[in-house]
Amino acid sequence: MTNGVDVRTAAAEFDRSAVADAASAAEDERKQVLSQFPLEDWAELPLERYALGQAAPPGAGPTYCRLMEFGTPHLGSIKGGSAAKHIMYHHVSGEWRLAAPLRGMDPQDAWAELRGQFVRAFDALGSEDFEALDDLEVLRYGPTLVTKSLATYFPQHFLPIYAGEHLRRFNTLLGGSTQGDVPAWGSNRRLLELVRSRAEFEGWTRHEVMHFLYAHFDPRSKQRTVWKIAPGERGRLWEECRAEGVIRVGWDQLGDLGLYQSDTDLKQALDRNWPRRSGGSLTLARRLMAFRDLEDGDRIVANRGTDEVLAIGTVNGSYRFEADRPEFQHVVSVDWDLSHARKLSEPKQWRSTFAKVDPALFARLIAPQGASGVDVIRAPQTTPVALPEDVQAVLDALERKGQVILHGPPGTGKTRLALGVALALDGRAEALGADARHRGLTQAEMLHGDRVSMVTFHPSYGYEDFVEGFKPDLSATGPGLTLALADGLFHSLCSRAAAHPDQTFLLVIDEINRGDLPRIFGELITLLELDKRNLPV
Repeated sequence: MTNGVDVRTAAAEFDRSAVADAASAAEDERKQVLSQFPLEDWAELPLERYALGQAAPPGAGPTYCRLMEFGTPHLGSIKGGSAAKHIMYHHVSGEWRLAAPLRGMDPQDAWAELRGQFVRAFDALGSEDFEALDDLEVLRYGPTLVTKSLATYFPQHFLPIYAGEHLRRFNTLLGGSTQGDVPAWGSNRRLLELVRSRAEFEGWTRHEVMHFLYAHFDPRSKQRTVWKIAPGERGRLWEECRAEGVIRVGWDQLGDLGLYQSDTDLKQALDRNWPRRSGGSLTLARRLMAFRDLEDGDRIVANRGTDEVLAIGTVNGSYRFEADRPEFQHVVSVDWDLSHARKLSEPKQWRSTFAKVDPALFARLIAPQGASGVDVIRAPQTTPVALPEDVQAVLDALERKGQVILHGPPGTGKTRLALGVALALDGRAEALGADARHRGLTQAEMLHGDRVSMVTFHPSYGYEDFVEGFKPDLSATGPGLTLALADGLFHSLCSRAAAHPDQTFLLVIDEINRGDLPRIFGELITLLELDKRNLPV
């Protein structure tokens, strides 16, 4: 669905009336911003009313940055990622973190410069001098916050879409061109012009356009992670969480998670407060960041111990830090569905606060319960499914050697056999004898889960794709290219396997002969044999 015909078809079928409530909520949020931060007050706005990490004066409400990131979700989300999007903020360490053009300046001087550029931007929009915005260098270091600010004060000139990557994707979708050096507000203006030029959007509001684009052409992954989150030890906070419509977690000494720039930043804080965690602190940091970045519509399973589901929830609000509570100060709003509460027939690997829920398990959890109202999650079929001879032969080889290479002329079914083995290992052997459509759907569901991954090697595939390497950081702000160390496919699969030692994980490599194996595997060549060539790992 990337050409004009498909956009027109989708637009004709889109229910614009379904957006009415969200658009009304967005307008209420916009009025809240205008009331607390009137445009005419910006010239004298104090730093403590702007920056994250500042204690607002009594009765003043949240700071501007907190309100824009966490308190106005219907205006368009800028939640998650680095706190550097705010250009300057007060870090939990007590330091001021400033964008590159402001570094070395006193915080008040830096704020005077940043505030002045905001005022110049607002003045330019008031006279519709859009080109003047591009000359404001400091604002380029916070494109999502700045674009949301401009759209809030001047909604007639912008759409409620702020991420640069999303804007580029939508511009291309509607037949426009993209340039990498154009700031987000420029891409937003171009997208608005494209929307206004298309007949299918005639009479649409900007929120209808935004909801339509994300509903049908969402640049984000369609496969959202479902998290299991324990409401306190043995669920001791469950009644409170249920009554308040929230999920709470501890680690209060970390302070506001919104002030951390990255998982590495958060890991350092974890190591300072809990030095004995060492090896597991990065994993915990990533999970706490995932908790902070939960979005409306994300699903959560609340558990007690390893064998009880208390409820299944749908996130309906942003993360917040409640510093006035004595404990469990990290909070996300959730709409709980108690109808899925049950005892599990088999304990799960749920000994930590956070755990990812396998999509197949989640599908069973939300399935209607049986007449008894007790556990309807069954153990795998006790009646064994008769496996095809070739599938069984590969399974036997995997048991002996841990790996199998399938070879033969093109078109002889190597990939089909490999995926058949994966289905059997994943407990989906019944799909082997199904029709092509059912088998294809089952394979797709399997590959969207956590236990089976598939990759196709090609001549340009490398170690950084397979194991780890430095890649462009799309969440980074400011001009220039920022690189970040990212896990490759195999590294990610190994991390999931390490977290679930009782489960089998499988990697299917298609077209392995087309890849440069020494370059892709690197030192992992040593580990391909089951005995690791008797070398320590």
